[in-house]
Amino acid sequence: MNSPLSDPESSSPLLKPTDQLPSNQSDTTESTLYDAPSKAPYDNGLDHYPNPSPIPSPTHRRPLSILLNLTTTLLALYGLFSLLSPLFHSSSSSSNPPKPDPYRPWTLPASLSPNCTCGSSLPTALSLNCTYDALAAAWLPPHCRDEALTADFIRSGPGANATWTYYSDANGTEVTTVEGIAAMGEKGRFWVERDWHLAHCVFYWEKYMRLRMTGKVMEERFDNVPHVRHCGRLLRKGKQEGRVLVEVDVVMDSRLDWGLVVGHEHKHEEGEE
Repeated sequence: MNSPLSDPESSSPLLKPTDQLPSNQSDTTESTLYDAPSKAPYDNGLDHYPNPSPIPSPTHRRPLSILLNLTTTLLALYGLFSLLSPLFHSSSSSSNPPKPDPYRPWTLPASLSPNCTCGSSLPTALSLNCTYDALAAAWLPPHCRDEALTADFIRSGPGANATWTYYSDANGTEVTTVEGIAAMGEKGRFWVERDWHLAHCVFYWEKYMRLRMTGKVMEERFDNVPHVRHCGRLLRKGKQEGRVLVEVDVVMDSRLDWGLVVGHEHKHEEGEE
C-alpha cells in the first residue's frame, strides 16, 4: 500500500514545506497562534487594578523613629533621676542644714534648745547662767528670755509706778518682791491679782510674735495650743468683781508639762477648766 505522502495521484495532496499559504490566510493564522491579547491583565497593572498603599520610604520613617528614641531616652533619664534624687537630697541636706528658725524648734542647734531648762535647783540654775524671769515666773537661760519685753511687763501693773504687787501668802497680807521670789529658787511661790495672769497671757502672745525679730526661743511649756486656749478662756471670762488672787509656782525646768504649769491656776480660778 502506497503512503499518502508519496502518492502523486492523491486527490488531496499534502503541502510541501516549500509551499506558501496565501498572504491573507498566513496573517490570520500567525495572529491567532502567536499574537498576545492586546491588553493582558498583568501587562499594565496600573491600568486595571487599584493602586496599592505606598510603602513609607526610609525618609518618611526617620522623624517618627527619632521621636520614639527621644521619648524613650527622656523616660530613662527621668527614671534614673528619680532613683538618684534622694541620694543627692540627703547629701545636700547634711552639708547644708536648714537655717535656724525659732518657729521650727527642730531646726535649732542644741545651744538653743526650746526646753529652756535650768535644772531643778538654784545652784544648778546659776551654773547654767539662768536668770529669774518675772514674765515667765520661771528661771530661764539667756536664749529663752526676751529681756526688753519682760521689762515692759514689770512696768505694766496697776500699782504705784505701774508695778505689780506680789504676796507671799494666800490672804494677800504679806507683800514680797521679784527679788525675794527669785531668792527662793525652786521653792518659789507667790500670789498675785488676777489681772497679772491676764497680762501674762497677752505678753506671751507678743513674745511669740517677736521671736523672729529677737532670735529668742519660746519655752516648751508655753509653746503649745493648750496654753493659748487656757489664756483665751481667762480673757473671755472678763474682769471679776473684787480682788481675786492667783497662786503661781516658780518653775525651774520649762520643759513641756501642762499639769505642772496650770494645775494651780485651775484650782484657784473658779470655773476655769
